[in-house]
Amino acid sequence: MPSASTRSRSAPARPVRTRRPAVKPSASQSSASGIATRKALGMTQVTFARLLGVSLRTLSNTESSSSALRPDMLRRLKELERLAAALRELMAPAALRDWMITPSEAFEGSTPVQLIERGEADRIWQMVFALRTGQPT
Repeated sequence: MPSASTRSRSAPARPVRTRRPAVKPSASQSSASGIATRKALGMTQVTFARLLGVSLRTLSNTESSSSALRPDMLRRLKELERLAAALRELMAPAALRDWMITPSEAFEGSTPVQLIERGEADRIWQMVFALRTGQPT
């Protein structure tokens, strides 16, 4: 049986962990980021809206106002920003637009835009990895 001195001692208090709220970009930052990404890819609003999975009207409203992006749009935008940055490392920015809309044998005749729309962007990332590392396809 524990002695009186050990029973009266309490365990040291653990520090309370609190989550910091996620810092979300302001609406104007995210819409400006979207415009910059769209222009970096050389895409029209119609094509970019398809990639974000939204209507042309929603994209136009987002770009022309300071309305906040919906969480699903923001997630897709971040994915496109990462992909665009990786592709700009591999090809001239001027060639990126044409590459995105040109059917490719590497993708069985699909365009990179079509792959992204179908949720197959991982195939593009595999190509990026192969080119970066020099692995044969």
